[in-house]
Amino acid sequence: MQNLNSILLEGNLLSDSRLVVTAPEGENWKSMVRFDLASHRVYRNSQGEQKDEVLIIACLAFGDLAERVLPILKSGMQVRVLGRLRCSKWTTKEGEERKSFEIVAQHVEFRRKKKGRKSEEEEVTLSDEGMSGESVSDSIFRYEFY
Repeated sequence: MQNLNSILLEGNLLSDSRLVVTAPEGENWKSMVRFDLASHRVYRNSQGEQKDEVLIIACLAFGDLAERVLPILKSGMQVRVLGRLRCSKWTTKEGEERKSFEIVAQHVEFRRKKKGRKSEEEEVTLSDEGMSGESVSDSIFRYEFY
């Protein structure tokens, strides 16, 4: 059986996307864009009280996808991200081991106003393969489980 590392998360951006240039790969520098996503969940605990839970997670886009989402993703936008979960590990100056989890985006979906039509919106998906009319939520079901 093959392993699957896939995550779908929807929420609002906490800030505008930020460009970071990564260390050289061979002779090419690679673009990376970081954006932080807040996903809100409301639930009832065992005592019947309504509780709010907010998950804040860093999302990363690389290469062409990074360059396409950079000018578009702005604070407050609602987006849907399909990608894989990655764990980064490092050591602080004090010698403490640290780690964090982030999503490496493969598809980023958002709504935008249609050109010339202020009241109508269209869904746009940007992915590693380019722009698509297929939504992220539709594409996640293409996986086959055996």
